[in-house]
Amino acid sequence: MNTKNKNHDDPEKIKQIKEWISNGEIDTITIDTTVFDDAGMRLDRGPFSLLKQFGRHPTTLVISEVVLKEIKKHLRERLGKVKARLARDMNDALELIGGSREDFYEIKKKIKELPDAVTLCEMQTDLFVSEAKAEIIEANPHVKMSDLIDLYFNQRPPFQKGNPKKSEFPDAISLSSLEAWAVKNDKKIVVVSRDGDWKSFCEQSLHLHIIKDLSTALALFQTPDEVVQEVMRRLTEELTKNNSLLKMMILKTLSGNDWYGDASIMAGCHRFHFDVEDVELLEISRFNLNEEAGINLVGIDYENVSVTCEFSVSARFAVEFLFNSWLEDSEEYAEAGRARIEESSDFKVSVFLTTPIKHGDLEHFETETRVEELTLGFGFIEPNELSDRE
Repeated sequence: MNTKNKNHDDPEKIKQIKEWISNGEIDTITIDTTVFDDAGMRLDRGPFSLLKQFGRHPTTLVISEVVLKEIKKHLRERLGKVKARLARDMNDALELIGGSREDFYEIKKKIKELPDAVTLCEMQTDLFVSEAKAEIIEANPHVKMSDLIDLYFNQRPPFQKGNPKKSEFPDAISLSSLEAWAVKNDKKIVVVSRDGDWKSFCEQSLHLHIIKDLSTALALFQTPDEVVQEVMRRLTEELTKNNSLLKMMILKTLSGNDWYGDASIMAGCHRFHFDVEDVELLEISRFNLNEEAGINLVGIDYENVSVTCEFSVSARFAVEFLFNSWLEDSEEYAEAGRARIEESSDFKVSVFLTTPIKHGDLEHFETETRVEELTLGFGFIEPNELSDRE
């Protein structure tokens, strides 16, 4: 089993935390809001959902009251956008497949009958907290206003000189309450966060020990038996060899990815305003496991093994641009042409994979992929450009 981490945590610190977990000195984990945001603001899928394993695990998940409120806020916003977009997208889908007006009205009625974003948010967070048996650490009585004032005026973490952030006071309340709870209960806590202010605070604490990457943290709490170790051995073999069935299936999943949403397009135009209409994957020429990031065992339950890993990818894309020019007389934009331009890029793909323990063929699995660091640069572009960029 590999527990390397891609976010460059100190290997010696990881080793120390692993020893504390093994000898029982650490049996508590917590997260900040960045972990939820990085997981796509989903409680029910991906590595974040594996925090629910601590509901049946000797380890306890604790969550600051402030972090939970921030998670709810972000979740409400996402659910509200999803629901608002649903009717519009359904209308477009019905148009493509030839659906009737009656079909549209029936679907629209069902969407309207869905609970609102606030209700859905409360339902999902209540279920998550219940399944994870998470302990919510309230600000009162753990945080004293005088302590916050002292942190602020002495510019101690999470407050920084010359770098004010709106999140500093919520961060201070969260961290101070977690610290006070840990001191009161004589606990060390694994804190999962990539926030620099959280890192600065934890580095001065004897009780809070920070890890940047959730998958790395989850891997430290796993205790695989021989059966799980054999599954991990076979997964490692399949993910590292060329043209394995498992890699081909992951590539098939990746082919349906929303490249328009994941690609960062860098281009300019001297004469026109332009919009990106579409990003199409043409070819993947390289898809190799990032062995430095490793294959991390992040979850074990009665039926399944869950792992995360990362692939280095080289691919070629075609990007559709729509150009417009501003008409002074009518004070509106008019279409000025299009361009379809190809470009290649190297980037990373994070994979979350769950496979049943009982199957030995590794053909039964579920996978999610997340594209990272995909940038397509075109320089200056013009309408009606159809060239391939070498």
